[in-house]
Amino acid sequence: MTHPIDAWHALAQARNPKALAALLADDVAFHSPVVHTPQQGRALASRYLSAALMILGNPSFR
Repeated sequence: MTHPIDAWHALAQARNPKALAALLADDVAFHSPVVHTPQQGRALASRYLSAALMILGNPSFR
């Protein structure tokens, strides 16, 4: 079994947001530094984290 941190690093390096669902619990709460209330649920947290992967992993991001 792959450790969740190792799985996170692999999906971040591959920029593979589809692998997020397997790492997130159904009742996950994502605490965004931008949105000041916790974002509840796998679908919503996955959208925020997928966007972050695409933006922060982009070589043009400064």
